[in-house]
Amino acid sequence: MLPSQPSLGRLALNRATFGARFSDEAFVQSIGWESWVATQLAPPLGDDPEFAQLVANATLHIQYSAKFIGFGG
Repeated sequence: MLPSQPSLGRLALNRATFGARFSDEAFVQSIGWESWVATQLAPPLGDDPEFAQLVANATLHIQYSAKFIGFGG
């Protein structure tokens, strides 16, 4: 049965994720909130160097067809 009031840690996890599982809450309790946040914000090194280079070299070409009308009309 779920508690009537979720813990502060559960509320924080639900707001920082797409919904916390009980295992997520246990993991945060084991390593601490600050460490959990640090792991979420640290991307893995060398995950995919080809993709990283593709993103670094990507250029987005945008063409607007609408004409800009300035303030006042």
